[in-house]
Amino acid sequence: MAESSVYAGGYTTNRVRKYRKSDLAYQTQSDNYGGAILSIDGDEDNVYVGGISWPYHYGKKYKKSDLSFVAQTPDYGGDIRAVAVDDTHLYMGGYGDYKVRKYLKSTMALTGVASAYGGVIYSVLEDADYVYVGGHTVYLVKKLRKSDLSLVSENSYGASIYAMAQDGSHVYVTGAQVVKKYLKDDMSLVATSPSLGQSINTVAVDDDYFYTGDRQRVRKWNKSDLSSTGIMSPEYHYRIRIIAIDPSYVYAGGDWEGGDWDAVVWKLRKSDLSLECESASYGGDIYALYADPDVGQPYIIRGQHIPGMRTYAGNTGGN
Repeated sequence: MAESSVYAGGYTTNRVRKYRKSDLAYQTQSDNYGGAILSIDGDEDNVYVGGISWPYHYGKKYKKSDLSFVAQTPDYGGDIRAVAVDDTHLYMGGYGDYKVRKYLKSTMALTGVASAYGGVIYSVLEDADYVYVGGHTVYLVKKLRKSDLSLVSENSYGASIYAMAQDGSHVYVTGAQVVKKYLKDDMSLVATSPSLGQSINTVAVDDDYFYTGDRQRVRKWNKSDLSSTGIMSPEYHYRIRIIAIDPSYVYAGGDWEGGDWDAVVWKLRKSDLSLECESASYGGDIYALYADPDVGQPYIIRGQHIPGMRTYAGNTGGN
């Protein structure tokens, strides 16, 4: 595998941009998606992108090596806020009729549609057998069976859900001022973090900690009891919308509340969340990030927890 990269998407530029992981040097970019990019997930060879495009709303597949366009889904029917992939399929959620749709990765053909979530879908996760969905209006974390997207169980978060992350046994959910931890088996609530006093926009987890992004800072928390470690990043230029992780680093991107701003990707050391380097300007607000595994490390095998390899950070929307 070639040197690992970080992929960013967002507003204004409306392209996926690829940065070298080691120093966040710009490498290449995709063609214009057709609107703002709000979510990116990936596999060994491709990245999969969703966002705001008009008049049609496509999930698009780009080759990682040069970000050339490969294929697209049929029209989703509304803005796409969340994208997740497994070995064979792509799962998307967003606006329109508020339903998770399932597509075959090889052809991007539609293969399944869930019942309506009940509001805008902001976040979708998947593991070996299930898809987890969160969003607005109904404020529920829903667990769907992958095979037919039928509802298995659900539980309330109590506010809009902007982002979710997972490990082998739990789902971590945020959007308001707290992170809540749910047991995957029955979606029962296990723990709630202390209130941050402001909205949390994004979350990612590793073996021992979880990381959140809010207004200006990435913060590090203990995964076992959801307590704060007190470790936080320097102030980002404004609001952190999305983070992605690998075994050693957290990558962060965001936006400017007053309008478009030339955002950059930050690379933070996990140990103390100090800034190691930043990318050149993306050219607009950053709403989506995906980080390759490090060279020599495997991609996530669905349903298998590989230590340190939860690179997927969930999707983000809202405040």
